[in-house]
This record gives sequence, structure tokens and C-alpha cells, in this order.
Amino acid sequence: SASLNAVLGQAAPVIAFIGGLIFLREAATPAKIAGLLLASAGAVWYSLLESGLAIEGDDIPAAVAIIMASAFIWALYLILAKRLMRRWSAVDLSVITVGISAPVAALMGVLAQGLGQPVEYAVAWQLQPAAWGVLIFLALVPGLICYLLWNAGLKVIEASRAAVFGYLMIPAAMGIAWFLPGQLHEPLSLPKLMAAAVIVAGIVLVSRRPQSGTGLVSRRPQS
Repeated sequence: SASLNAVLGQAAPVIAFIGGLIFLREAATPAKIAGLLLASAGAVWYSLLESGLAIEGDDIPAAVAIIMASAFIWALYLILAKRLMRRWSAVDLSVITVGISAPVAALMGVLAQGLGQPVEYAVAWQLQPAAWGVLIFLALVPGLICYLLWNAGLKVIEASRAAVFGYLMIPAAMGIAWFLPGQLHEPLSLPKLMAAAVIVAGIVLVSRRPQSGTGLVSRRPQS
């Protein structure tokens, strides 16, 4: 179910946070750890509110394996991106990421068909103008511009801190849905606002600059 997906999906920033500490030798400060725990708790709380506190599914073990695999892959991308941007710019990495994603997505479609999953391919000349508008928006904004902004931020802050910023998507989506008109509008509720506030409080903690000597595991970043 979507609720199980949402709850388990909150593991990705946690895995990336731990990966930054281990593989990038970033410092683990009390503020960072407390911020991670607070933000992830708020994210899980919000996900459970969205699903009506119900976690169900037809094949939960397989779902858990797939979702956790995607979380590990996202964390791996974050760590590798941080390493690569010691030599590359944010623009270089973003363009390469977008360029590689297209053939990989096509390959995944072929593999899914081989496993008996229904995959439909749209023929370009049959698409309506509105569909082309959606595709262009997805390619430019979330596909390129958002990656560019993310990588630019990742270049100047620690990967473990950047991972927790991923939780900001929840209050951002909640705010956008509240402003949308008609059937797209989603009303705000006090429990959801409280969960979003917990997420923001955790991110504020993570963003605090550590004072010298406060790290639980203080390590010098590799050059």
C-alpha cells in the first residue's frame, strides 16, 4: 500500500546520513543526530496520518525489499555525488545524471516486461500538446533544475546534513497541495501541521554549525 511505501521511504535519508559518517568521514555531532531523529520521526508521523494509520499490503516482504533497495540506491547516489564533486561541478554532475538516466530507465522497462509487468510506451507523434508540456516540464524542472540545485548545495555542505534536507519535501508538498485549486486542493489539519513542524525543527537542528570539540565522532574530511 501507499502507506507502507511512504513510511519505509523515510529510511533513505537515515541510510544516507550513516553513509556520510562512515564513507565520507563526516563528524557526528549531537545536534545532527538529534535533528535526524526528530525529522525522521516527523516524516513517519506524517506518512501514517496520510494513510489513516493503516499499513497493509498483499506482499509486504517483497515490498519492503524493493523500497529498501531504492533507499540504499538513493543513499549511494548521494555519497558518490559528494565524492565526484570534489573534481566536477554541479552542472557537470547534473547533466551526466540526466544523460545516464534515460537509457537506464529504458533498460528497466525491458527488464520489467521480461518479468511480466505491464509497460506501455507512448509513441511521440501520438502525444497531445498537453502531454508534451508535461514531459518538457518534468525534464527541465525536476529532471535537471532540481538536480542542479541539489548538487550545488551538496557541493558546499556535508552529505549527512544534505540527506536530512530531503525530508523538506513533505511540508513543501503539503503547502503546495493546500494552495492548489479544485480537486487538487488538500486541506490542512492540526496533526499534519504538527508533524511538519517536527520535521522543520529537526532540519533546523541539523543545520546548526557545530562548535569545536562537540562531535561524537570528529573526523577530518578526506581531500
